Amino acid sequence: PPPIAAHALDSAHAKAAVRARVLTGRYAFSWVGLVLVPLLSLLTLGVSLVRPSRLASGAAPAGALLAELRPDAKQREPVRAYLPDTALEVVVDALRVSVVASDGGGAGELPLSSAHAIELVRVVRVRDVYAIEVTQHELPRSVALVDRAGVRLDDDLRARLFDRVPVVGLAFMLFVLLVTAVCTLPVLDGLARARRGHALPPSILPSAELLALDLDRSLARARKAAALLVPLSLASVYVALRSLGVL
Repeated sequence: PPPIAAHALDSAHAKAAVRARVLTGRYAFSWVGLVLVPLLSLLTLGVSLVRPSRLASGAAPAGALLAELRPDAKQREPVRAYLPDTALEVVVDALRVSVVASDGGGAGELPLSSAHAIELVRVVRVRDVYAIEVTQHELPRSVALVDRAGVRLDDDLRARLFDRVPVVGLAFMLFVLLVTAVCTLPVLDGLARARRGHALPPSILPSAELLALDLDRSLARARKAAALLVPLSLASVYVALRSLGVL
């Protein structure tokens, strides 16, 4: 082409290259943030597992009844029961149940499913396991299992996980992570391709209009994927915050 036309062509490619570099950089940076949201949601769920699980619904298994404790809301002093052949003591008031040891150990305060008043606590021994059954006002019975050292046997990671989030909620969080991973590869590949197009040798360099069209298509694909992922990611954050007890 004539020198003036060649200069105009180079100028058009230069402007298109700057536009592609700026826009792809912004979109890629924003996409990284979008990818981090479901990962942080799962990390938040993991952090919540440091807290013990609440007592599971159910009754104490059949065994030797050691104590029945009925707290009185009018009395300030809690009622107590010492477990034979151990250093453990069950301490109950109107709102709390604790398992403490004489050396300061034990399971400590048992997390209840609600703040309803405690009506009855039964302590049942089954071999070397002590079942502590709690009856709260207008609620089903719940139970905890402790050993002779006062360590809860029903409070493993699985119990904590499903106490924080239901199975459906956990499956949803993993689904969001999977959808994000599936969408990420084509989106980032399109953005990289739109950027690489301006670095081709002059002999095979497409026109500025064609490169701009490819860039616009890549950006549109990224916006559509983001429109799908943003509400899913926000819902995943909601489930994670529920697991922390924030909501």
